[in-house]
Amino acid sequence: MIGAGSASNPVTVVFGGDALVTKPYAIDDAGRRAFVDLLRRADVAFTHLEILLNEFRGPPAPGVGIHLSTSPQSGRELLAVGFNLFSAAGNHALDYGIEGLRAHLSVLRELGMAVAGIGEDASEAAEPAFVDAGGSRVALIAAASSLGAGWPAAEFERGRLRELTLHPVTLGFGRPRGRRGQPSLASKEDARRILQRLDDLSRPFATRVKEVDAVGRVPVSS
Repeated sequence: MIGAGSASNPVTVVFGGDALVTKPYAIDDAGRRAFVDLLRRADVAFTHLEILLNEFRGPPAPGVGIHLSTSPQSGRELLAVGFNLFSAAGNHALDYGIEGLRAHLSVLRELGMAVAGIGEDASEAAEPAFVDAGGSRVALIAAASSLGAGWPAAEFERGRLRELTLHPVTLGFGRPRGRRGQPSLASKEDARRILQRLDDLSRPFATRVKEVDAVGRVPVSS
């Protein structure tokens, strides 16, 4: 828990971890009273939505170890317990495909949850979520470092896919043993080499990967 804002008008922020709620949460349980009181005293209470509120709508995505979904009621209970700022960028966003994602987004909007890091396109996913507290405004932007192939949000225009954005990563080959296998953005030199290789492989399929400041841009024909 931290304090922010001005000295005369502080803003108290509580940070939670992953919210993985799959069954009714007994808010009035005596053992949870101190926790609930802590959240409700805070001006801003943050947690990450590790689970979809789409009630299993949509076809389960292949190649996913665990598909996470629950009822919209879990979202209502998170709000009732005191959480008011959420991130939803994560590796379960497309557990139930585009249909499941849209159902999840619909619930988030219906419940009025201030949430960042997810959307139907890159612009929406990059938008911050805001909470007004004590005369101050707290903003949140969220991103995920671990996503399935093809999961990062793309650019759309009038409902049509306009452009894919590629951010090359490295798994740390050549690093000390304890740091290998940890994904991180590739250096500009490595990123350009990766993107050039992707472009070479894509040309026979009439697809070009354009490198702009070590980021790949793939225009998509309508």
